[in-house]
Amino acid sequence: SDMSTLQQARMALEALVSDNRVIVNSKPWVSANAEIAIIDIDAKSLEAEGPWPWPGSKMAKLSNKLTHHSAALTAFDLVFSAPTPNSAQAVLNYYQKSESINPAVESLLSDLVKKFDLDRYFAQGLRHQDVVLGFEFQHAFRTSLGVLPNALPLKSPAHLRHLHHETSFTGNLATLHQAAPVGGFINFGPDLDGIVRRAPLVVRYGQELYASLALQCVRMKLLNQSVTLDTPKDNAEHLRALILDELRLPVNVKGDLFLSFRGPPGSFPSYSATDLLHDKIPAKQLEGKIVIIGSSAPHIRPRIHTLAGRNFTSAEVHAHIISSLLSQQILSKPRGVRSFDAFLLLGVR
Repeated sequence: SDMSTLQQARMALEALVSDNRVIVNSKPWVSANAEIAIIDIDAKSLEAEGPWPWPGSKMAKLSNKLTHHSAALTAFDLVFSAPTPNSAQAVLNYYQKSESINPAVESLLSDLVKKFDLDRYFAQGLRHQDVVLGFEFQHAFRTSLGVLPNALPLKSPAHLRHLHHETSFTGNLATLHQAAPVGGFINFGPDLDGIVRRAPLVVRYGQELYASLALQCVRMKLLNQSVTLDTPKDNAEHLRALILDELRLPVNVKGDLFLSFRGPPGSFPSYSATDLLHDKIPAKQLEGKIVIIGSSAPHIRPRIHTLAGRNFTSAEVHAHIISSLLSQQILSKPRGVRSFDAFLLLGVR
């Protein structure tokens, strides 16, 4: 229809404005951010360790290795909403369906259920480190799965009706949430041309605000306790920035950060998960770093197309956002671009 054509034209012009904004603001990074590394569940790892999803016992071993390597914090660009199959539970369920079961056998099987709860071992490992779990918001009315992490702690109530409003989610197992209650959403929303130009730092779900994986990593790194919403005095619904103690993070009215990159795909050190599991990564490579566990396998996590490259892993995009927030390399709108913005969009509203 004519209306949809108009809307598509408007969105294309908005993308042009955004691209122009990136070009206008492009500047070399002062120094390489060496605080971030990626552990990749890549094709090599899947071949060596088995298909995804991996059992909780293997994820426990992976996270325990990062504790041994003295990583500063661990972020998961993954969601663990389905439990690892418990063979003892399956046997117990089978016998409980029969007419009679020996109480001694039932007691023994019940004890084995706890022993074969592999996700419990994963949870125990998470308790010994600073962790941000990933979760996803769904953009359709679906039944939510798993547990939603803690909402973003705010210094004052939020009245931001322009934020993205989510309706359902895929969260993590309750066992994992109890061990690591801090979580950040890992979604990216591309424009009509398939390019991701911005990423929300906060969204609304119900009456609460929830933070992205990158924002939660920055908060944990800075030991931030609560977030201040920067809005004009005469318009409490218009978000301008998020303030984390002394750090001011400019966003648009929807809570989006305009993406900037420190380089093409491969700019951050990335290590195969199977190499970490088998002690093939020198300890110094991960010591004191924010480590993002993700996957370059497209059936696990999608590839992200951006203005800086069309083949980023999702974990890499999180890394670039964390890096830009910590180093204050954040895109802003120059006055000339704001005027260009208004000029372009005036005729297609």
